[in-house]
Amino acid sequence: MRSLKKHLTVLSLIFFIANIAQAQTIQGVVLSKNKPVEGVLVYWKNYNSLFTKSDSVGQFTLLKPDSAFADTLMATMLGFEPKVAIVKPNQSKVVMDMESNTMLQDAQVGTVGNPKRIDARNPRQITRFSEREFTKAACCNLSESFENISAVDVTTSDAVTGIRQIQMMGFSGTYIQTQIDNMPFTTGMISASGLTYIPGIFVKEMQLSKGVGSVTNGYEGMTGSLNIELRKPLHKERLIVNGYFNPMNGRPEFNLIHTAQVSEKWATTTSLHGSGVYAKQDVNKDGIQDFGNQQNIHLSNRWMFIHKKIEGNFGFRYLNYNQSMQSMPESTFPKWASEHKDNRKEIFGMLGKVFKAEPLKSIGFRFNAYNHSLQNTFGSRVYHGDENAIRANLVYQSIVKSSFHVIQAGLSFYGNQTKDHFTDAYENLHLNRKEIVPGAFIEWTESSIKKLVLVGGIRLDHHSHFGLIFTPRLHGKLELNKTTDLRFGGGRGQRTASPFADHQGLFSSNRRIRLPNLIQNGFYGLQQEVSWNTGLSVSKKMKMFYRPATLSADYYYTWFDNQLVADRDSKSEELSFYNLKDFGLKSFSHSASVELDFSPMRRTDIRVAYRYIDSRSGFADGINRFNPMISPHRAFFNAEYETKNGWSFDFTVNWQSPKRLPQGANLPESMKDLARYSPSYTAVMAQVMKKIKKKWEIYAGGENLLNIRQNDLIRMATDPQSPYFDPTMVWGPSLGAMFYTGFRYYIR
Repeated sequence: MRSLKKHLTVLSLIFFIANIAQAQTIQGVVLSKNKPVEGVLVYWKNYNSLFTKSDSVGQFTLLKPDSAFADTLMATMLGFEPKVAIVKPNQSKVVMDMESNTMLQDAQVGTVGNPKRIDARNPRQITRFSEREFTKAACCNLSESFENISAVDVTTSDAVTGIRQIQMMGFSGTYIQTQIDNMPFTTGMISASGLTYIPGIFVKEMQLSKGVGSVTNGYEGMTGSLNIELRKPLHKERLIVNGYFNPMNGRPEFNLIHTAQVSEKWATTTSLHGSGVYAKQDVNKDGIQDFGNQQNIHLSNRWMFIHKKIEGNFGFRYLNYNQSMQSMPESTFPKWASEHKDNRKEIFGMLGKVFKAEPLKSIGFRFNAYNHSLQNTFGSRVYHGDENAIRANLVYQSIVKSSFHVIQAGLSFYGNQTKDHFTDAYENLHLNRKEIVPGAFIEWTESSIKKLVLVGGIRLDHHSHFGLIFTPRLHGKLELNKTTDLRFGGGRGQRTASPFADHQGLFSSNRRIRLPNLIQNGFYGLQQEVSWNTGLSVSKKMKMFYRPATLSADYYYTWFDNQLVADRDSKSEELSFYNLKDFGLKSFSHSASVELDFSPMRRTDIRVAYRYIDSRSGFADGINRFNPMISPHRAFFNAEYETKNGWSFDFTVNWQSPKRLPQGANLPESMKDLARYSPSYTAVMAQVMKKIKKKWEIYAGGENLLNIRQNDLIRMATDPQSPYFDPTMVWGPSLGAMFYTGFRYYIR
């Protein structure tokens, strides 16, 4: 019946076009506060095959069907309340005065142009960060730039690799679905270290959301989603050059981004990053470097074309990262050395089409394929991994009868082949793993109910080893009033765990590795991790001291039906991996936060936040513990001020409560007095920047300005052969106060 109705509608449209000379039309204008509004969708409520959009002066012309079919004209656009107009049979002109919906506007505060804004249109709690957010931490990669973002925590996995990782809701960043341009990135071999290889200057915008994500992006997002939009040919900068130098650890960085318009249809962007760490220091006199030496290269090239309603882009990405750390030449202690290497070659592409006759209807195809090799050497312990993978995603979107009902549906495919080789004094493992995962999904957005938007989705995937994967998810947004939104959501997440990739930093210790059923089709005898997440959030726009402000608060509860446990507590000399459900154990977290963004005066923005986490897990020894290396309490303050003549000042204070240190049971008497908790500490950073003639930005800043330093970075560093040698108890900075300087140059 629906198909017949669709065909009749198409025939009717052909009839009207064929007789356009005789057809009646209605002309109108769309206004808001007496100003024309461009891009508003105007259509007949019961005859939505006839529609148009308002032009640059708000005007439109629309074919007028027989009044027996339609007499109600609709006007909709994000950011405005839908407008309804009753049209009489002999009426030929109409004025549609639309009312701005303040809660559908991006909740952006401040007069400096705050780089953070809440995406108030979306039922999910999504916070958007512009490129300016990443200039606050002027160097560096994304894993370091998160120091200025209160929604996530930043930790260092170990004192050897120095890999910076993010946490959310009391769980590691492997449970955050991180994407580049809406395609998963930090999976497989790069799951723990991926953000290290993305320079902040490459990022145009980032969207961060808490809780489970959309089913269109896969089943793996469990505690949050992070989408990173890199600079593309359509962006306004033709050339960007960035240079940075930190004399404290001998760290230079250079970035170059070049965009060229090749023709009316084609444009290309090339991005190049090079950096290194060359100084060698041993401030704590334990005989081993306080930080490793690094060389890092990232090269990517992207081509984009636009032709009528078709848009596409394709390109490649190459990463090469080398890091080494060793005993100091003058050290009299036994020698020790480590090496960490990542190499990645990737191609990617996207093709999308917007249907000319139905502008809200589109279809898009994305894919990426890569080879990633990882090599870790920690003393006599060696791990080599090689991964080949391909992903593809086909998404179709359309409205159903009206823009109040939007459907997204599609197909996905994931293929992965991984080879692991692990050798130490006890094991010599060669494991091969193959995953083939076809999937299908559907998501419905319903906004016909006043002040309520619901998004429900399900997806089905079939894993070649684990079988059927069912993923239900629901999100909703309720407008409590014109200044306050309530969001809610929940759903299921699932992922394939890998001890060697997910927890590579833990292998730097001398603990004996324990794996269940060592060889089982390359999956280490482990089941997939399965979690559930539910949450609520409230955001409110208001005035403080007659100035704009936004207050937001949220609460999330996450629990695991199964999880990969990396157990450092049951025995002090062992690192055991096992399934949570094999022992009937539980893992969960309660996470709550509150954040205030306000502008106390012109060109000034202040951000104040507090977050609390109660994250616990059961262990094989029968004890339920707080998860290690997580601060239950965190307080955050950031202030930014910009002058009229181009100076800007940024100041951040980040306080963290003590973290539980997983010392393990059965410690020898000589180590019985080791602390079970780290001290609390406060990290302070500041930066000053000067803009010169819209082309130059010169900056200088400092990190860890209170000069806080952790001295026992490597436990038993003087005896690298000891089973208690352990570089993984890192709770604070390895260096004291650090200072840097740099520049950025733009041609727009």
